[in-house]
Amino acid sequence: MQLNSFKLINFRNYDNLYIDFNKKVNLLVGKNGQGKTNIVESIYMLSFGKSFRTSKDKEIIKFDTESLYVGGSYTKYDTNSLIEVAIGKNNKKGIKVNKIHIHKIQELLGNLNVVIFSPEDLKLVKDGPRERRAFIDKEISQIMPKYYNYLINYNKILIQKNKTLKNKKI
Repeated sequence: MQLNSFKLINFRNYDNLYIDFNKKVNLLVGKNGQGKTNIVESIYMLSFGKSFRTSKDKEIIKFDTESLYVGGSYTKYDTNSLIEVAIGKNNKKGIKVNKIHIHKIQELLGNLNVVIFSPEDLKLVKDGPRERRAFIDKEISQIMPKYYNYLINYNKILIQKNKTLKNKKI
């Protein structure tokens, strides 16, 4: 799998950025605060439909603008594909894979596989098993998108079970 190119419009500190990636190795080099992590964040967004740095989409839209666009062309199994993420007014998000609008994140997972390890991920080593399970669940969901759906259903059932046990007087 290879990311060929991508385009950003109004993403964090970028007005308009287009990058055509080399087929072999690509390095992001620059001083602190120039936007290297923003580029990594936008690539992550193509894979998961959201940021790894914030849960609020409005925080990634460039200041004094109302919308953003992230688009990426990639090759997987000798097939070229395109993922596009747009956030418009009122934080309305739209995601397209090969120009087809998707309605569930499960439809996005597995298209462009990304693994990110940031300084915040030291929690995987330092904290408890919950963080490790969440990390592994996210990575498995990329390989097997159905797993994501199973996981959501499992967690709903687990909450219902715990609520029932808590309400039952023994």
